[in-house]
Amino acid sequence: MTKNPRTESPPSAPSSRHTSPQISVTLRLLRLAQSQRRKSTRTGKLIGIGASALYRLVSLSFVGLDIPVSTQIGAGLVVHHGVGLVVHPQTVIGRNVTLRQNTTIGDRGDGSRPPILEDEVDVGPNVVILGPITIGRGATIGAGSVVVRDVGPGETVVGNPAKVISRLLQDTPAKPARGAE
Repeated sequence: MTKNPRTESPPSAPSSRHTSPQISVTLRLLRLAQSQRRKSTRTGKLIGIGASALYRLVSLSFVGLDIPVSTQIGAGLVVHHGVGLVVHPQTVIGRNVTLRQNTTIGDRGDGSRPPILEDEVDVGPNVVILGPITIGRGATIGAGSVVVRDVGPGETVVGNPAKVISRLLQDTPAKPARGAE
């Protein structure tokens, strides 16, 4: 079972696996702002406000990624080429998740909840993940995919709309989608 990142305190440092120095600094600022938001002291809250403002300045102006401070993120987040990465504030991101450039993760604009990405999810570039769906542990989302339905653990999906092309945990390829032969 996947641990809930909402109930865990965020680590002080992001993963350094293949993350550029600029993005690493940005993720460190994000973690600092997140940790200080939880402080009940006046000094802690002031540091949190300053860290949040600095994070937003750096992330939006210099790196080009938009991950709100309120986003629930597990340890080990890796961001490759953060330009154009937009994440809904209520999205839940598990541990050891990889996100790439020009990706949008959010709701459908109808008031529904945003997606949950469980642990060890790998999201390719130019992906759109929308709505109250869950991306299962160890799933892979191929480049350019539009995901609007749940993705099971270990599944690889590609396309618009995304379709399952393999299931890692079952070691058997998925059945081809109707009309895809």
